[in-house]
Amino acid sequence: GDYKTDVEALLARMRQAVAFKKGDAGMKEAVDNARAGMNSFVAYYRRNTKIAGAVSFSTLYTAISTVSGHFQNYGSEYPVPEKRRKRLNQQFNEIEKQIQRNR
Repeated sequence: GDYKTDVEALLARMRQAVAFKKGDAGMKEAVDNARAGMNSFVAYYRRNTKIAGAVSFSTLYTAISTVSGHFQNYGSEYPVPEKRRKRLNQQFNEIEKQIQRNR
């Protein structure tokens, strides 16, 4: 895969998954979709030492752990709390900047 394209696609899925409010339609599907994307992304890129050493990868890995952990503990239909969502959105923006700079 193309790392930059894959990161952008994954971020879109993750942003969607964390944006839901309680009772929003389509949340479970979006969350399951994001979780599948996060799992395959990590499985694919973790072994690539050049990419696994990138700043964007470690920031993204942290965000993935947060999102993944939230839905693992609370289930696919429990929204991400506002405070956590805010922090994740900051990380997503940071990752996008890092990707633009090829880091």
